[in-house]
Amino acid sequence: MEQELAFGLAGIVVFGVGAQWLAGRLRLPSILLLLAGGLIAGPVLGIVVPDVLFGELLFPLVSMAVGVLLFEGGLGLNLARFHESRSIVIRLITIGVVITWVIGAFAAKILFGLPISHALLLAAVLVVSGPTVVLPLLRQARPNAPVGPILRWEGIVIDPIGAMLAVIVLGAVLHHEADIALTAVELIGTTVVGSAIGLAAAGILAFALSRFVISDHLQNPVALLLCITAYTGANAIFHEAGLFATTVMGIALANQRISPTSHIVHFQEELGPLIIAGLFILLGARVDLGEVQEVLLPALGLVLVLVLIARPLTALVSTAGTDLDQKQRIFLASMAPRGIVAAAVSSLFALKLEEAGIEFGALVPITFVVIAGTVIIYGLGAVPLAKMLGVAKAKPNGVALVGAAPWVLQLAHEVRKADVPVLIVASQGFDRDVEVAQGIEIYEGSVSSDEFLDRLDEVGISEAIATTRNTELNGYVLYRLVEALGRRHVFQLPGTSTDRKIGGRGGDSAVWGRRPFYPDATQHGFEELIAAGAQVTTEVVDPNWTPENHPITLFAIDAQGQVTVSEYDHVPPAGTVAVCLRLPQNLCPADVEERSASELHESAPSAS
Repeated sequence: MEQELAFGLAGIVVFGVGAQWLAGRLRLPSILLLLAGGLIAGPVLGIVVPDVLFGELLFPLVSMAVGVLLFEGGLGLNLARFHESRSIVIRLITIGVVITWVIGAFAAKILFGLPISHALLLAAVLVVSGPTVVLPLLRQARPNAPVGPILRWEGIVIDPIGAMLAVIVLGAVLHHEADIALTAVELIGTTVVGSAIGLAAAGILAFALSRFVISDHLQNPVALLLCITAYTGANAIFHEAGLFATTVMGIALANQRISPTSHIVHFQEELGPLIIAGLFILLGARVDLGEVQEVLLPALGLVLVLVLIARPLTALVSTAGTDLDQKQRIFLASMAPRGIVAAAVSSLFALKLEEAGIEFGALVPITFVVIAGTVIIYGLGAVPLAKMLGVAKAKPNGVALVGAAPWVLQLAHEVRKADVPVLIVASQGFDRDVEVAQGIEIYEGSVSSDEFLDRLDEVGISEAIATTRNTELNGYVLYRLVEALGRRHVFQLPGTSTDRKIGGRGGDSAVWGRRPFYPDATQHGFEELIAAGAQVTTEVVDPNWTPENHPITLFAIDAQGQVTVSEYDHVPPAGTVAVCLRLPQNLCPADVEERSASELHESAPSAS
């Protein structure tokens, strides 16, 4: 038995994380492979049997995990950056919920022949969308503002609202009548209690962080502790108030000014993929393929009704009279996948109905088909539709240069000549107006603010290189760049060979995870090479280039405009645009390594 449990837990991790990694390599929506992984691990291979692994703990754990995901989503909702489209979100989570619920119930009654009470319950469960499915799809489709933020807000906030609606309808079904007074009390109580507890938890955490009550290494665990405490406490008073509590706690923390919380956001973003992996594997593993087959055709009909009628009508009503153009409204109408909250709620409700002697065994398989169907439709269609409508952000292909030394500005000008966006991150040492006039973007604000990450996204930065002599500044700026772009796309050019040796090859990259910009090179070495006559140029790679005679290639730009930071002695394909360091005849590429001023003076060409 112990071995079976160990295999089951290992299977959740292997299939969950493996599916996300494979999806990234194949450039597919991770949710598709996660659902497939759950089916393979569960019904097909029998490795993961959720009810055996967790027993009665399964649904409390799933619901709590969803609460943590909503906390993470709330941390990304900054009210100051989202005031123009707030009315659209409010309509989507109020009027839109009612429209989806009514249309879904009507379709369910016709397609499955359900009693009206059961149809209303099924439709209430299927109202929710959720961050577990919306946020990964938004990261891939990359819709422009305001569409992207609208969908993000809706996906996060609609979960507790939809879950609350489903709980109220379940209560009416179990009591065989709708008690309007009781419904109103539950509605108000769930909202007020959840919001109050979430605000209190956020206030306690922010105050404790501002007074340094919590040790630095315990700040993330304590944040998770308060999140789970808020969820459990709210749920103990009103069922599903916990989802409200964690959502409000995240939003409150994101918008308070008492204490910085960027490190907590980073921790939650790392925790999120692990939770999503586990939840979707458990979802797929609990599916009974025989029951799914029995309801497959009418359930697919319900999927089409939700996708082709309910969502477009919801978007049409919610955006009426707003500034959104037709293309933005179409994309908004084309994104409403169902996710883990619908699966968890349907499974929990099926048990409660069974305990009450009410037969509704089709609730779970219908919900699974709707989840799988909407995920497949929106997962495969979101990226091409966003591109076709022109609402997708362009693929990032810009270069950020941290520092403003003369040779760095020269490098920036040459990169810009190749129609590649350039962002200079510096506060002094250059004529700002001249650089802006030549098409170079400038950022002079705080790199610790969200504005810095927003600017990287706005310019479309894909690669970044730190070229300042300030080691401490390099360290923090590049930490933020790694956070935004990933280690693979962040480089450092140490000031001197001494700086490079600190932490090993490439400077302190071993500490921060940064890559060296042109191995063994230093800023001092580049400066002295340029002083000796080397020039930064933009050239088209000649078919006759060889490792012996080509200039030092710093950046290679392909036909699609994508930038690659060049490797040592690498010759890009013929026809590629290259930003190079062209050396005088008496210098060779090996001289890019740091040399003393006297050595360079002796080898430099004469003034004649």
